[in-house]
Amino acid sequence: MNSVLRRIIASYDSLILNQLDAALNLHVRNFKRDLFPSLRDIDLAIPGAGFQYVIWVDNNPKFPFPGLEFDGIARPMKYIPDFLASGMNFAKITRVVAQFSGGHVEECVKAICNSLRLPISRYDRLPLGTLAKNKNVIKTLGTALTGSLSEYADVLVNKAKHQYALGSPEPVITFPDALGGYLASRILGFQVLEKGGILDKYVESVRQAYSQKIVYVMPDSTDSGDDDVEWPLQSDLSLPREELERN
Repeated sequence: MNSVLRRIIASYDSLILNQLDAALNLHVRNFKRDLFPSLRDIDLAIPGAGFQYVIWVDNNPKFPFPGLEFDGIARPMKYIPDFLASGMNFAKITRVVAQFSGGHVEECVKAICNSLRLPISRYDRLPLGTLAKNKNVIKTLGTALTGSLSEYADVLVNKAKHQYALGSPEPVITFPDALGGYLASRILGFQVLEKGGILDKYVESVRQAYSQKIVYVMPDSTDSGDDDVEWPLQSDLSLPREELERN
């Protein structure tokens, strides 16, 4: 896993990093049964809303729809478990999880730009890396948090724009990076929302939708991932891709 992602997670809680390392050593043949419970338990230790609010409808993971006000923040949380459970190929899963993890953090920053009415022209069109370096965002969030946001954008979000490294058959984003990037996004996301004063309102919106089972409904996974032979990552998740595919 990328050292920046490890540092972001460990800086918040080193126990979470230990739990993630343990999850990456699981022998996984079924996402819902073998890996999801560990990710849900890790998410419970992070403020905000993640896998602990996933509702399983048959074998499809659904995320609560918190209403239009927080749709931008919550929508990536709908897609991440959906793709993990999809049974799609390795490179597709890791890249998409990284992209939506970055999307969650970016939308959190844009949400506080809106709620605090920060004087940033067309902030809604700016990428995370640019927002993290904006003087008004730095003034609001502090240099430590914006520094982590900038590093996160560099090592995960920008890399996820490419599926494979130049001249290499290996995916740019490894599976440990994808899961580490997701948990780092949860940590950075809640810290941003907390600084902006809207974390509690966001979580309450998710909780209410969760209690009423109001969920995002489309699109469903193309494959539920419930069949042992369908999920592509059927081994030690920290192994290189070619070893995973041999198992």
